[in-house]
Amino acid sequence: MTPRITLKMIANRAGVHFSTVSLALNNHPSIPAATRERLQVLAREMGYRPDPVLASLVAYRMQQQKPSMHGVLAWVDMWPEGLVGGRRLYPALWAGATERAESLGWKLEEFRTAHSGLSPERLSRMLRSRGIDGLLVAPMPGEGAALALDWPAFSVITVGITLTSPRLHRVMPHHVHNMQILMRELRALGYRRPAFVLDRTINERTQHYWQAAFLDAQRTLPRTHRLEPLMQSFDAAGKASVLAWCRRHRPDVIVSSRADETLRLLESAGLHVPGDIGVASVAFLTESWKPGQRPPSATAGIDERFDTIGATTVDTLVGLIHRHERGVPAEAMHILIEGRWCPGRTLRTQNPPASPARLSGPAHRTTHARR
Repeated sequence: MTPRITLKMIANRAGVHFSTVSLALNNHPSIPAATRERLQVLAREMGYRPDPVLASLVAYRMQQQKPSMHGVLAWVDMWPEGLVGGRRLYPALWAGATERAESLGWKLEEFRTAHSGLSPERLSRMLRSRGIDGLLVAPMPGEGAALALDWPAFSVITVGITLTSPRLHRVMPHHVHNMQILMRELRALGYRRPAFVLDRTINERTQHYWQAAFLDAQRTLPRTHRLEPLMQSFDAAGKASVLAWCRRHRPDVIVSSRADETLRLLESAGLHVPGDIGVASVAFLTESWKPGQRPPSATAGIDERFDTIGATTVDTLVGLIHRHERGVPAEAMHILIEGRWCPGRTLRTQNPPASPARLSGPAHRTTHARR
Protein backbone atom coordinates (compact mmCIF):
# COMPACT_ATOMS: atom_id res chain seq x y z
CA MET A 1 0.00 0.00 0.00
CA THR A 2 1.40 3.40 -0.97
CA PRO A 3 2.14 5.44 2.16
CA ARG A 4 0.19 8.67 2.64
CA ILE A 5 2.18 11.78 1.80
CA THR A 6 2.47 13.92 4.93
CA LEU A 7 3.35 17.54 5.58
CA LYS A 8 6.66 16.43 7.10
CA MET A 9 7.58 14.56 3.92
CA ILE A 10 6.88 17.66 1.84
CA ALA A 11 8.84 19.80 4.33
CA ASN A 12 11.85 17.47 4.17
CA ARG A 13 11.83 17.61 0.37
CA ALA A 14 11.54 21.42 0.38
CA GLY A 15 13.98 22.02 3.21
CA VAL A 16 11.51 23.92 5.39
CA HIS A 17 9.66 23.30 8.65
CA PHE A 18 6.41 21.33 8.38
CA SER A 19 4.50 24.28 9.89
CA THR A 20 5.60 26.39 6.92
CA VAL A 21 4.13 23.79 4.58
CA SER A 22 0.86 23.78 6.55
CA LEU A 23 0.57 27.56 6.39
CA ALA A 24 1.48 27.61 2.69
CA LEU A 25 -1.14 25.01 1.80
CA ASN A 26 -3.72 27.13 3.62
CA ASN A 27 -2.63 30.30 1.77
CA HIS A 28 -1.68 32.04 5.01
CA PRO A 29 -0.53 35.61 4.27
CA SER A 30 2.46 35.22 6.63
CA ILE A 31 4.13 33.04 3.97
CA PRO A 32 5.47 34.90 0.90
CA ALA A 33 3.38 34.33 -2.21
CA ALA A 34 6.29 32.77 -4.13
CA THR A 35 6.97 30.30 -1.29
CA ARG A 36 3.28 29.37 -1.08
CA GLU A 37 3.15 28.72 -4.79
CA ARG A 38 6.36 26.64 -4.70
CA LEU A 39 5.17 24.46 -1.83
CA GLN A 40 1.69 24.01 -3.30
CA VAL A 41 3.18 22.86 -6.60
CA LEU A 42 5.52 20.47 -4.77
CA ALA A 43 2.60 19.06 -2.75
CA ARG A 44 0.65 18.35 -5.94
CA GLU A 45 3.68 16.74 -7.59
CA MET A 46 4.23 14.46 -4.57
CA GLY A 47 0.55 13.46 -4.60
CA TYR A 48 -0.38 15.03 -1.30
CA ARG A 49 -4.02 14.63 -0.28
CA PRO A 50 -5.46 16.10 2.93
CA ASP A 51 -6.50 13.53 5.54
CA PRO A 52 -10.33 13.83 5.67
CA VAL A 53 -10.50 12.54 9.26
CA LEU A 54 -7.88 15.01 10.42
CA ALA A 55 -9.61 17.80 8.49
CA SER A 56 -12.87 17.03 10.30
CA LEU A 57 -11.07 17.13 13.65
CA VAL A 58 -9.47 20.48 12.81
CA ALA A 59 -12.83 21.89 11.70
CA TYR A 60 -14.42 20.74 14.96
CA ARG A 61 -11.65 22.32 17.06
CA MET A 62 -11.98 25.60 15.13
CA GLN A 63 -15.70 25.70 15.90
CA GLN A 64 -14.96 25.44 19.62
CA GLN A 65 -12.63 28.45 19.76
CA LYS A 66 -12.62 32.03 18.61
CA PRO A 67 -11.22 32.05 15.06
CA SER A 68 -7.82 33.63 14.50
CA MET A 69 -7.29 36.11 11.70
CA HIS A 70 -6.37 34.30 8.46
CA GLY A 71 -6.21 37.27 6.11
CA VAL A 72 -8.25 39.49 3.83
CA LEU A 73 -10.86 38.63 1.22
CA ALA A 74 -11.43 41.24 -1.49
CA TRP A 75 -14.92 42.48 -2.36
CA VAL A 76 -14.44 43.80 -5.91
CA ASP A 77 -16.89 46.58 -6.83
CA MET A 78 -16.85 47.67 -10.49
CA TRP A 79 -19.71 50.21 -10.31
CA PRO A 80 -18.79 53.63 -11.75
CA GLU A 81 -18.89 56.82 -9.74
CA GLY A 82 -22.32 58.40 -9.53
CA LEU A 83 -24.25 55.09 -9.54
CA VAL A 84 -25.46 53.39 -6.37
CA GLY A 85 -24.12 49.85 -6.57
CA GLY A 86 -22.08 47.25 -4.74
CA ARG A 87 -22.56 47.12 -0.97
CA ARG A 88 -24.79 50.21 -1.11
CA LEU A 89 -27.26 48.56 -3.49
CA TYR A 90 -26.90 45.16 -1.81
CA PRO A 91 -26.60 45.89 1.94
CA ALA A 92 -27.95 42.48 2.97
CA LEU A 93 -25.42 40.78 0.68
CA TRP A 94 -22.56 42.75 2.24
CA ALA A 95 -23.82 42.14 5.79
CA GLY A 96 -24.17 38.38 5.26
CA ALA A 97 -20.76 38.14 3.62
CA THR A 98 -18.88 40.18 6.25
CA GLU A 99 -20.52 38.37 9.16
CA ARG A 100 -19.64 34.97 7.74
CA ALA A 101 -16.09 36.05 6.88
CA GLU A 102 -15.49 37.26 10.43
CA SER A 103 -16.85 34.02 11.89
CA LEU A 104 -14.28 32.12 9.79
CA GLY A 105 -11.40 34.40 10.74
CA TRP A 106 -11.29 36.54 7.61
CA LYS A 107 -11.80 40.23 6.95
CA LEU A 108 -13.83 41.28 3.92
CA GLU A 109 -12.42 44.48 2.44
CA GLU A 110 -14.05 46.54 -0.30
CA PHE A 111 -12.11 47.56 -3.42
CA ARG A 112 -14.00 50.14 -5.49
CA THR A 113 -12.15 50.37 -8.78
CA ALA A 114 -13.90 53.50 -10.07
CA HIS A 115 -13.55 55.34 -6.77
CA SER A 116 -9.82 54.50 -6.53
CA GLY A 117 -9.07 54.91 -10.23
CA LEU A 118 -7.87 51.32 -10.39
CA SER A 119 -7.56 49.53 -13.72
CA PRO A 120 -7.93 45.73 -13.65
CA GLU A 121 -4.15 45.44 -14.08
CA ARG A 122 -3.38 47.77 -11.15
CA LEU A 123 -5.98 46.05 -8.99
CA SER A 124 -4.41 42.65 -9.68
CA ARG A 125 -0.96 43.97 -8.76
CA MET A 126 -2.26 45.59 -5.58
CA LEU A 127 -4.02 42.42 -4.43
CA ARG A 128 -0.97 40.26 -5.14
CA SER A 129 1.36 42.65 -3.30
CA ARG A 130 -0.88 42.49 -0.23
CA GLY A 131 -1.05 38.70 -0.31
CA ILE A 132 -4.81 38.67 -0.95
CA ASP A 133 -5.75 35.41 -2.65
CA GLY A 134 -9.56 35.37 -2.40
CA LEU A 135 -11.83 37.56 -4.54
CA LEU A 136 -15.58 38.05 -4.28
CA VAL A 137 -16.76 39.90 -7.39
CA ALA A 138 -19.93 41.81 -6.54
CA PRO A 139 -22.82 42.06 -9.04
CA MET A 140 -21.75 44.14 -12.03
CA PRO A 141 -23.38 47.42 -13.11
CA GLY A 142 -24.46 46.04 -16.49
CA GLU A 143 -25.57 42.69 -17.84
CA GLY A 144 -23.18 40.65 -19.97
CA ALA A 145 -20.16 42.23 -18.27
CA ALA A 146 -16.54 41.14 -18.70
CA LEU A 147 -13.63 41.54 -16.30
CA ALA A 148 -9.94 40.89 -16.99
CA LEU A 149 -7.95 40.29 -13.80
CA ASP A 150 -4.91 38.10 -13.25
CA TRP A 151 -7.22 35.16 -12.60
CA PRO A 152 -4.56 32.41 -12.09
CA ALA A 153 -3.32 34.32 -9.03
CA PHE A 154 -6.66 34.15 -7.18
CA SER A 155 -9.42 31.97 -5.85
CA VAL A 156 -12.53 33.75 -7.06
CA ILE A 157 -16.31 33.66 -6.96
CA THR A 158 -19.02 36.06 -8.10
CA VAL A 159 -22.59 36.86 -7.08
CA GLY A 160 -25.41 36.79 -9.61
CA ILE A 161 -25.23 36.40 -13.37
CA THR A 162 -24.21 39.85 -14.60
CA LEU A 163 -20.53 38.86 -14.99
CA THR A 164 -20.48 36.53 -17.99
CA SER A 165 -16.80 36.62 -18.97
CA PRO A 166 -14.98 34.74 -17.63
CA ARG A 167 -17.29 31.96 -16.46
CA LEU A 168 -16.69 31.82 -12.71
CA HIS A 169 -18.21 29.95 -9.81
CA ARG A 170 -21.26 31.93 -8.72
CA VAL A 171 -23.93 32.13 -6.03
CA MET A 172 -27.26 33.61 -7.07
CA PRO A 173 -30.98 33.73 -6.31
CA HIS A 174 -32.99 30.80 -7.62
CA HIS A 175 -35.08 32.99 -9.93
CA VAL A 176 -37.13 30.15 -11.41
CA HIS A 177 -37.96 28.55 -8.05
CA ASN A 178 -38.83 31.94 -6.56
CA MET A 179 -41.28 32.73 -9.35
CA GLN A 180 -42.83 29.28 -8.92
CA ILE A 181 -43.34 29.98 -5.19
CA LEU A 182 -44.93 33.33 -5.97
CA MET A 183 -47.31 31.93 -8.57
CA ARG A 184 -48.38 29.09 -6.24
CA GLU A 185 -49.13 31.58 -3.48
CA LEU A 186 -51.20 33.74 -5.83
CA ARG A 187 -53.16 30.72 -6.99
CA ALA A 188 -53.76 29.63 -3.38
CA LEU A 189 -55.22 33.09 -2.67
CA GLY A 190 -57.59 32.69 -5.59
CA TYR A 191 -55.97 34.92 -8.21
CA ARG A 192 -56.65 33.60 -11.70
CA ARG A 193 -55.47 36.28 -14.13
CA PRO A 194 -51.94 37.32 -13.12
CA ALA A 195 -49.90 39.85 -15.06
CA PHE A 196 -46.13 40.27 -14.96
CA VAL A 197 -44.80 43.82 -15.41
CA LEU A 198 -41.04 43.67 -15.75
CA ASP A 199 -38.49 46.44 -16.17
CA ARG A 200 -36.54 45.82 -19.39
CA THR A 201 -33.17 46.37 -17.72
CA ILE A 202 -33.92 43.98 -14.87
CA ASN A 203 -35.11 41.37 -17.37
CA GLU A 204 -31.70 41.49 -19.03
CA ARG A 205 -29.84 41.40 -15.71
CA THR A 206 -31.70 38.23 -14.72
CA GLN A 207 -31.13 36.66 -18.15
CA HIS A 208 -34.91 36.23 -18.63
CA TYR A 209 -35.23 33.60 -15.86
CA TRP A 210 -38.23 35.31 -14.25
CA GLN A 211 -39.88 35.78 -17.62
CA ALA A 212 -39.40 32.11 -18.52
CA ALA A 213 -40.74 30.89 -15.18
CA PHE A 214 -43.80 33.13 -15.42
CA LEU A 215 -44.59 31.89 -18.91
CA ASP A 216 -44.19 28.29 -17.73
CA ALA A 217 -46.62 28.89 -14.86
CA GLN A 218 -49.18 30.20 -17.36
CA ARG A 219 -49.60 26.67 -18.72
CA THR A 220 -51.75 25.81 -15.69
CA LEU A 221 -54.21 28.61 -16.48
CA PRO A 222 -57.07 28.59 -18.98
CA ARG A 223 -55.98 30.14 -22.27
CA THR A 224 -58.33 33.07 -21.76
CA HIS A 225 -56.49 33.93 -18.51
CA ARG A 226 -52.95 33.83 -19.90
CA LEU A 227 -51.20 37.16 -20.30
CA GLU A 228 -47.84 37.79 -21.93
CA PRO A 229 -45.30 39.56 -19.67
CA LEU A 230 -45.17 43.31 -20.19
CA MET A 231 -41.61 44.59 -20.69
CA GLN A 232 -41.72 48.24 -19.80
CA SER A 233 -39.51 51.05 -18.51
CA PHE A 234 -40.79 52.97 -15.50
CA ASP A 235 -40.43 56.53 -16.75
CA ALA A 236 -43.53 58.71 -17.18
CA ALA A 237 -44.37 57.31 -20.61
CA GLY A 238 -43.78 53.77 -19.41
CA LYS A 239 -46.10 54.17 -16.45
CA ALA A 240 -48.85 55.49 -18.72
CA SER A 241 -48.35 52.44 -20.91
CA VAL A 242 -48.67 50.13 -17.88
CA LEU A 243 -52.03 51.66 -16.97
CA ALA A 244 -53.29 51.44 -20.55
CA TRP A 245 -52.15 47.84 -20.78
CA CYS A 246 -53.95 46.97 -17.52
CA ARG A 247 -57.18 48.56 -18.72
CA ARG A 248 -56.95 46.54 -21.91
CA HIS A 249 -56.06 43.15 -20.39
CA ARG A 250 -57.79 43.38 -16.95
CA PRO A 251 -55.44 41.35 -14.69
CA ASP A 252 -56.61 40.62 -11.14
CA VAL A 253 -53.06 40.81 -9.77
CA ILE A 254 -49.80 42.36 -10.99
CA VAL A 255 -46.45 40.70 -10.30
CA SER A 256 -43.81 43.39 -10.71
CA SER A 257 -40.06 43.91 -10.56
CA ARG A 258 -40.90 47.42 -9.29
CA ALA A 259 -43.88 46.67 -7.10
CA ASP A 260 -43.56 49.80 -4.97
CA GLU A 261 -43.79 52.01 -8.07
CA THR A 262 -46.59 49.85 -9.49
CA LEU A 263 -48.52 50.21 -6.23
CA ARG A 264 -48.23 54.01 -6.27
CA LEU A 265 -49.17 54.10 -9.95
CA LEU A 266 -52.37 52.09 -9.42
CA GLU A 267 -53.39 54.09 -6.36
CA SER A 268 -52.79 57.37 -8.20
CA ALA A 269 -55.21 56.12 -10.87
CA GLY A 270 -57.92 55.69 -8.21
CA LEU A 271 -57.54 51.95 -7.70
CA HIS A 272 -57.64 50.34 -4.28
CA VAL A 273 -54.97 47.71 -3.59
CA PRO A 274 -55.81 44.94 -2.83
CA GLY A 275 -59.56 45.55 -3.12
CA ASP A 276 -59.58 46.25 -6.86
CA ILE A 277 -56.33 44.58 -7.86
CA GLY A 278 -53.45 42.82 -6.12
CA VAL A 279 -49.73 43.61 -6.31
CA ALA A 280 -46.78 41.31 -5.54
CA SER A 281 -43.04 41.91 -5.74
CA VAL A 282 -40.94 39.34 -7.59
CA ALA A 283 -37.89 40.42 -5.54
CA PHE A 284 -37.65 42.93 -2.72
CA LEU A 285 -34.08 43.82 -3.68
CA THR A 286 -35.34 45.64 -6.78
CA GLU A 287 -37.53 47.91 -4.65
CA SER A 288 -36.59 51.34 -3.31
CA TRP A 289 -36.37 50.02 0.28
CA LYS A 290 -34.01 47.25 1.26
CA PRO A 291 -34.34 43.91 3.09
CA GLY A 292 -34.24 44.48 6.82
CA GLN A 293 -36.04 47.81 6.45
CA ARG A 294 -39.30 46.33 5.19
CA PRO A 295 -42.41 47.37 7.14
CA PRO A 296 -44.31 44.35 8.49
CA SER A 297 -47.45 45.26 6.52
CA ALA A 298 -45.72 46.18 3.29
CA THR A 299 -45.91 44.72 -0.21
CA ALA A 300 -46.27 40.96 -0.52
CA GLY A 301 -43.64 39.09 -2.48
CA ILE A 302 -40.32 37.25 -2.52
CA ASP A 303 -37.39 37.91 -0.22
CA GLU A 304 -34.37 36.62 -2.16
CA ARG A 305 -32.38 36.25 1.11
CA PHE A 306 -29.29 38.11 0.00
CA ASP A 307 -27.85 37.76 3.50
CA THR A 308 -27.77 33.99 2.95
CA ILE A 309 -26.35 34.50 -0.55
CA GLY A 310 -23.53 36.58 0.95
CA ALA A 311 -22.72 34.00 3.63
CA THR A 312 -22.80 31.14 1.13
CA THR A 313 -20.52 33.04 -1.24
CA VAL A 314 -17.90 33.50 1.47
CA ASP A 315 -18.23 29.87 2.59
CA THR A 316 -17.57 28.71 -0.96
CA LEU A 317 -14.70 31.14 -1.50
CA VAL A 318 -12.90 30.06 1.67
CA GLY A 319 -13.29 26.47 0.56
CA LEU A 320 -11.68 27.30 -2.79
CA ILE A 321 -8.77 28.93 -0.95
CA HIS A 322 -8.26 25.94 1.33
CA ARG A 323 -8.29 23.58 -1.65
CA HIS A 324 -5.86 25.84 -3.55
CA GLU A 325 -8.26 26.18 -6.46
CA ARG A 326 -7.15 29.22 -8.44
CA GLY A 327 -8.12 30.87 -11.69
CA VAL A 328 -11.04 30.36 -14.04
CA PRO A 329 -12.58 26.94 -13.36
CA ALA A 330 -12.88 24.35 -16.10
CA GLU A 331 -16.45 23.71 -14.93
CA ALA A 332 -18.16 26.57 -13.12
CA MET A 333 -20.55 25.88 -10.24
CA HIS A 334 -23.86 27.71 -9.96
CA ILE A 335 -25.19 27.67 -6.39
CA LEU A 336 -28.86 28.66 -6.29
CA ILE A 337 -30.36 30.06 -3.08
CA GLU A 338 -34.11 29.67 -2.67
CA GLY A 339 -36.07 32.74 -1.60
CA ARG A 340 -39.00 32.86 0.79
CA TRP A 341 -42.54 34.11 0.45
CA CYS A 342 -43.55 37.14 2.54
CA PRO A 343 -47.26 37.96 2.88
CA GLY A 344 -48.26 41.61 2.76
CA ARG A 345 -51.10 44.09 2.64
CA THR A 346 -51.17 44.24 -1.18
CA LEU A 347 -52.90 40.85 -1.57
CA ARG A 348 -56.13 39.39 -0.23
CA THR A 349 -58.00 36.11 -0.41
CA GLN A 350 -60.13 36.12 -3.56
CA ASN A 351 -63.47 34.86 -2.26
CA PRO A 352 -65.31 35.68 -4.43
CA PRO A 353 -62.67 36.36 -7.14
CA ALA A 354 -61.81 40.03 -7.55
CA SER A 355 -63.38 41.86 -10.43
CA PRO A 356 -61.14 44.08 -12.54
CA ALA A 357 -64.05 46.43 -13.30
CA ARG A 358 -62.39 49.43 -11.61
CA LEU A 359 -59.75 49.35 -14.36
CA SER A 360 -62.36 49.99 -16.99
CA GLY A 361 -62.73 53.11 -19.08
CA PRO A 362 -64.75 53.51 -22.28
CA ALA A 363 -62.19 51.69 -24.37
CA HIS A 364 -61.98 48.91 -21.84
CA ARG A 365 -65.75 48.39 -21.69
CA THR A 366 -65.87 48.01 -25.46
CA THR A 367 -63.10 45.44 -25.36
CA HIS A 368 -64.84 43.57 -22.57
CA ALA A 369 -68.10 43.46 -24.52
CA ARG A 370 -66.37 41.78 -27.44
CA ARG A 371 -65.02 38.95 -25.29
